[in-house]
Amino acid sequence: MNGARSAAEGAAVAAGLQQGLQLVELLAALAHAGGPERMAQRAVQWIAEQLDCEVAAVVEGDRVLAALGVVAGPAGEAVVTALGVDPAAPARLAGMSDVDVASAPVPTEAAGPDTAPGTARLVVARAEEPLDAAERLLLLGTGRLLGQAVQAARALLREREARRRGEELALEREELLRTLRERELVLSTLLTLQRAVSHRWALEELLDLLCDGAQTVLGGDAVAVVLENPLRAAARRPDERPQERLEVRAVRRGDGAPDCPDVLEHAARAVEAGSEVSGEHGGCRWRAAPVRAQGRPVGALLLLDGPGTAEPATRHLLTTFTEQASVALNDVYTERSLQESYYDQLTRLPNRALFLDRLAAALAAHERDGGALALLYMDLDGFKAVNDRYGHEAGDAVLRACADRVRDCLRQDDTAARLGGDEFAVVLRGADLAAAQQVAERLVARLRQPVEHEGHALSVGCSVGVAAPGHEGTVGATLLRDADTAMYEAKHGTCRPAEPGRARVEVFRRSLHEARADRLELEADLEGAAARGELVLHHQPVVRLADGRTTGVEALVRWQHPRRGLLGPDRFIGAAERSGAIAEVGRWVLATACAQAAAWRAGPAGHPDLTVAVNLSVAQLAPGLVEEVRAVLADTGLPATALVLEITETVFVQEGDTAREVLAALRALGVRIAVDDFGTGYSSLSYLRRLPVDVLKIDRSFVRAMGRDEDTAVVRTVIGLAQALGLETVAEGVESAEEGALLRRLGCDQAQGYHWSRPVPAADLPAALSPPVPAAVPAG
Repeated sequence: MNGARSAAEGAAVAAGLQQGLQLVELLAALAHAGGPERMAQRAVQWIAEQLDCEVAAVVEGDRVLAALGVVAGPAGEAVVTALGVDPAAPARLAGMSDVDVASAPVPTEAAGPDTAPGTARLVVARAEEPLDAAERLLLLGTGRLLGQAVQAARALLREREARRRGEELALEREELLRTLRERELVLSTLLTLQRAVSHRWALEELLDLLCDGAQTVLGGDAVAVVLENPLRAAARRPDERPQERLEVRAVRRGDGAPDCPDVLEHAARAVEAGSEVSGEHGGCRWRAAPVRAQGRPVGALLLLDGPGTAEPATRHLLTTFTEQASVALNDVYTERSLQESYYDQLTRLPNRALFLDRLAAALAAHERDGGALALLYMDLDGFKAVNDRYGHEAGDAVLRACADRVRDCLRQDDTAARLGGDEFAVVLRGADLAAAQQVAERLVARLRQPVEHEGHALSVGCSVGVAAPGHEGTVGATLLRDADTAMYEAKHGTCRPAEPGRARVEVFRRSLHEARADRLELEADLEGAAARGELVLHHQPVVRLADGRTTGVEALVRWQHPRRGLLGPDRFIGAAERSGAIAEVGRWVLATACAQAAAWRAGPAGHPDLTVAVNLSVAQLAPGLVEEVRAVLADTGLPATALVLEITETVFVQEGDTAREVLAALRALGVRIAVDDFGTGYSSLSYLRRLPVDVLKIDRSFVRAMGRDEDTAVVRTVIGLAQALGLETVAEGVESAEEGALLRRLGCDQAQGYHWSRPVPAADLPAALSPPVPAAVPAG
């Protein structure tokens, strides 16, 4: 349906442009026709050809100036005169059945002492097929142009006659010369305007040209074009005054022109009336005529304090200029409507609707001609962090820059679109998968470059999925889904855990469908898992290396899936973050871990200083987390100093200031913050100095590699850095007594790993908490 409306609107614009060009052609013909009678005859011939009419004539009073298709003589003149007097009446002409008759006024001056001014009409008649609205508009335009041309020609005749009358008629001759120049100026100005409209000048340029021409011809002290603001018009309030949605779009003022207040109010009166209005206010005389677009008044053209503001000639010319402005606005509003329907207003790329239409056309050509075709689905990496840290204006700047870069990487036959948010798509005609991968890699490299905005270098990346039609009859929705599935794999790497996600290109393969279905099923099963009692906590002791005493535990969530069995966090935390279930899971883990730690601290075994560490997801770091933690501590009775919240380094890169503010508020409660897996992400001294943290947890990959000198040096450096910053250190993944002893010698404070205990259910942990465990190997 949108396609049909688009075609209709396009046809209307084309018809309007064609009509403008036709009238320009008629102006040129009339300019070379000679006297008024020849002009009338030329106009009659021209309109008969354009409308395919059997009868056409120009009637002035009771005299036929020119005729076509009517028998000469008194009988013919009587028929045409009758048509001119009553054009709406059906008539029968010799050899013709009932005909449709229409006429248009031809504004003229008096041709002689016996002829009244302004009584001429252009009359046409066509058998069987009635004239449509567009043809009647062309007839009206032809009548107006013929009238202006005839007036100019008759003025010229009067000027020539004045020259022959001699010196006694010098004043009359000068007046006629002035009139001629004015009429020539009007014709020239209107012709220039029509050419600008036909060549589709920008609206602002057209309005400036309109103001220049109107002031030159009408002679006002000032001329202004006032139009409604589209945004204000769309958000109109019930109590809003009409002038509040108007704005001055163009103005021309003469030297020493006085200020005329309330211009918007005068324009609003013309818009509301739908016709010319005039008045005097504050010593300023004014006249305003409405400007229309798509059939409704959207503004006004104002003549301010002109010497002939109220004269009929001025009123007629003012109306002529507003008609020209209306033609220009119709074209602009139609184009704007198309833009708003099919293009993204921020990036000026095609939107989803237009993209799907072009994708369907490309697939049809692929089916018909057998050429190659590929689709890219792109999602920006790190865009949310830019939006959150620098604001939506910065985010919009990034989207516009990314759109420009995508255009730069494509050929003219390719189609890029913004599908919504930070997602883009590209149709590559004539490109197989290998070529599409090259384009995708080029896009990844290009979008990785920072965007400069208000002194900041804003960095994002993109993950790209590539897909091609896999079988005959592939539809656009299927191809788009395949590319989206491949993009998800490029971004998250769910099928290739060894490869990091983001800023990658992935080609669709059938196995990704199975992974997608499995992921969606897992996300659906996770909803309500905590309420169903399917989540359990396992705990791993944290040992102080100086004396081997267990000082705390790390709470690790597991999911007892009814069909898949016991699942570790690596199998479902990502799904929880994507589906939004992480909030429910996180609340359950925090409350359960704190309650269990409080019970152990108060139990008969005597562990009053035991701490518990809980992992936080990026998705949990919202301002509401602080109150959630405060409430859990109050409900369970666990001291804030006994709770350690663990986050990864990537949190500070992805969340920035928001993460720092939330963690600082948590520290203010007395909760300690630990950086988990330190050294595997964005480690740097500058980060550590700014972060509100208390503990560094050394990643197990560094602990396992300590047998080599260079890797031992890395661990020693991390421990030294933590000590310099006043931070505790906890080594993860310790599996032997030798590793524990070496870490102790290097100055590490605490450790955890299979050497002491695997993560076990709460019921099995008290044995590890019982008496202090001596250090595995004495310090050497």
